Amino acid sequence: MNFKNLEDKCLHYRSLTDYKILPNSNVIAMVDGRAFSKLIKKKFNLPFDDNFITMMNETAKYVCENVQGCKIAYVQSDEISFLITDYDTQNTDSFFGYRLCKMQSIIASLATAKFNQMYMLYLMSREDIMPSELFSDKYLAQFDCKVWSVPCANDAFAWFLYRQIDCIRNSKQQTAQTYLPHKQLVGLDTDAQLAKLKEEKGIDWHTDFQDGKKYGRFVHQTTVHMSKEVKGETIEFDRNVWVAEDAFELTGEGNKDLFYDIVPVLKIVR
Repeated sequence: MNFKNLEDKCLHYRSLTDYKILPNSNVIAMVDGRAFSKLIKKKFNLPFDDNFITMMNETAKYVCENVQGCKIAYVQSDEISFLITDYDTQNTDSFFGYRLCKMQSIIASLATAKFNQMYMLYLMSREDIMPSELFSDKYLAQFDCKVWSVPCANDAFAWFLYRQIDCIRNSKQQTAQTYLPHKQLVGLDTDAQLAKLKEEKGIDWHTDFQDGKKYGRFVHQTTVHMSKEVKGETIEFDRNVWVAEDAFELTGEGNKDLFYDIVPVLKIVR
């Protein structure tokens, strides 16, 4: 193969793996914490820590704010799933032209940067960690990122349902394992573990924990009414902001439609 100049040659080789996702599609991006079990060991309360939950929620909100076309995020454990679209209108652009390398690297970078900011603030508030320790690499979190497209709105919903099923299973197991010794749980499925937990310790997973700790959290946009003073005059206005709310159980009757209400753009292509 002949090239006109060095630049053409180098850019040609670089372009060979510059894959793109099809436009006008539903795109799922998922970030997952790398070796988080080791990173956060003995740093947070079990079975669920409000500080860690807040850190993950704020990380999800930050990514949503900075990814064009992001419609919703689902947070559970140390992973976050995002739905990204580019078909709101005929003039809607896709995030970085749906270039896979750009999407994966930037979303992973956004999540890593925000979580590390939140994690550092949290560590600084702890009295058992010396200031000199804060500069240790052992406290640096990393996220990987995967990005792919799904054919239709139903398949987009299916991904979030799949991750919530995993969240519920993990939530049940973590609750039982926190309060009961391992040998008492061997051979028991999650529901049997919860029954034993209620019988032995009086702890009821179904009623004693917030929905966000059982079903995960949704991060989505909502409109809030705001006001500010400008030169002595009060100006009122509406603004779209990203909020994190406890998720509802997606398998509940009618809850699939509630999910579509949160992400109305999916109704266009159902």
